[in-house]
Amino acid sequence: MLLRSGAVVAVVIIIGVGIAVSGVFDSSRVNHDDMASEPPVVGCAARAEPSVERFDRRRDVIRGAFALVTVERDMPRLSRASYRPRAGWLAGAKLPVGVRAGHKAELRVSAAGRDHAALLYREATRDANRIDDGDVAVVFEPCRADAPAFSGGTVGSITGWAVALIVTGPQCVRLEVWVDGTRRPDILLPLGRRCETSRSHGPAEPPALPTAAPLGIVGEAASNEVTRLDPVSLVPRGPRAELGEFHGAWSFSPDGSQIAFGISASGRSGRTAVRVIDRDSLTVTGEIEAGAAAQALGWVAPQRIAALTIPYSTYDGFPGRPGTRRRTFPGELLLADASTGRVLTRRPVSVPQACTPPSVVTAAGSAVLVSGRKGNPPRLALLGADGRYRNVTLSRLPAKVRDGACGDLAVDSARNRVYVVAAGAPVAEVDLRTLAVRYDNVRIAPPSSRCQRTAVRCVPRRRVLWLGARRLAVFGEDAIGRTVRASAGVRLVDLAAGTTRTLDRRASDARLSGPTLLTFGNGSALHGFGLQGARRFTAHRVSDVQLAGGYAYARLPASIHVLDPTSGETIARASPPRGRIELLEHSHSAVP
Repeated sequence: MLLRSGAVVAVVIIIGVGIAVSGVFDSSRVNHDDMASEPPVVGCAARAEPSVERFDRRRDVIRGAFALVTVERDMPRLSRASYRPRAGWLAGAKLPVGVRAGHKAELRVSAAGRDHAALLYREATRDANRIDDGDVAVVFEPCRADAPAFSGGTVGSITGWAVALIVTGPQCVRLEVWVDGTRRPDILLPLGRRCETSRSHGPAEPPALPTAAPLGIVGEAASNEVTRLDPVSLVPRGPRAELGEFHGAWSFSPDGSQIAFGISASGRSGRTAVRVIDRDSLTVTGEIEAGAAAQALGWVAPQRIAALTIPYSTYDGFPGRPGTRRRTFPGELLLADASTGRVLTRRPVSVPQACTPPSVVTAAGSAVLVSGRKGNPPRLALLGADGRYRNVTLSRLPAKVRDGACGDLAVDSARNRVYVVAAGAPVAEVDLRTLAVRYDNVRIAPPSSRCQRTAVRCVPRRRVLWLGARRLAVFGEDAIGRTVRASAGVRLVDLAAGTTRTLDRRASDARLSGPTLLTFGNGSALHGFGLQGARRFTAHRVSDVQLAGGYAYARLPASIHVLDPTSGETIARASPPRGRIELLEHSHSAVP
């Protein structure tokens, strides 16, 4: 079969058995780069006949109830030239698949290979002439053994399908195989290039499953708890510690043995703003009372917690009755003793109305981005473990950060610097020793034109991750009204070079896992990038990604996938638990 290509791509030549193919395909086209949340399914009606009567290890690559038929026998016959482009023409043949009745199997191109290989098995993809037009994965659901065959008789114990694999040139392609929800050893195909195993087709064992139960917050609204979770399914298990009305901020103690949570609950003499819980026993070891809930906090020393409380009001009597007076109190930046709960220092600060003030823990204490007073530019406030309070005005950041644009902070611990970003503003670099401010010659992209033109309120929210070597990953979204979210993309900012580069224009969120930057959100596929911006893989389209224990947990509409964050490969998957789950990792502190 020869296919005309607009780009130079080769189709793998894999000789299969002679087959007749049904023309019944209900699946619609799936874009390779923006892969559907769940892989498309090919069922009994799309089978090819005749199929094989049994699997043969001398001929087939077998993984339990699944096999690539004839590949073990026929692939050694093919030369390196078989996988090279030929003047824009694609040469193709079939890669037959067989699955035993009563089982279900999935074949998936590994995340590292998705820029260079794709599956063709459906009517919609059969004439694909680009990698992006193929499929990343497919689920095979076989017929019953007694189902009528097209040409009379029954289908038999094995259902077969005609599949092809397109590649950009000679390479080793890794295929992941799942049978009845369990991952089997991967299949390595040496397509004109040797694979890193002694035997060409594997087996390549999948990465190890996570075994350590991560900690997480479960619940909704005013009913939240901390508990341990199953390391694969994230289903809660074991004892729980009550949080109640959780306000989104948490921080581990320096030795990782305790966790402080920003909450709002009734206390003995006021509102409980912070609850401290032992990591191992999940028992409450301390509480800090303040006028209102803590919405940002940081553990700045073994027995010192810095917290930012929200503004609040009280009434001298019943609201609405004559003579009742309302008293309003500003937000406070406070320092407290973690074991006794005693507040040691309080400083009133202005708190942004549109978003939670970002904070980071530094060697100099807790740094918080707060509003300027009376419409002035925002300030960076710093509260040390000794109670010393300092602040500096960021004069070149827009004053509208006070009520609109939400900025963020990143810390360079080696140079004792904090970087401040906001939409449409230059990056501010603050020396934490002297509070001297330097504005780098890089400006963060302004709010979208849609945000600037809208008649309703628009809040540009920007977040930042420190990548090292004076590089930042800046991302976020423009919140237009109550329902519309316009992605701001993910950009790599190199302060040393004075440059900025878009990594993922569709994404609105990012996570950093060791040497890999994960981008996702707003309908974008999950991408993995190196810290200098080289793309490593493309995986699923996910709604959320969280990190724990060296694994990435990706949430899809119908499942949770446990991924290797360096390669994007799926290690395990399970049905998602109900309700909200937020994983707690010692290397991170959370500020919403």
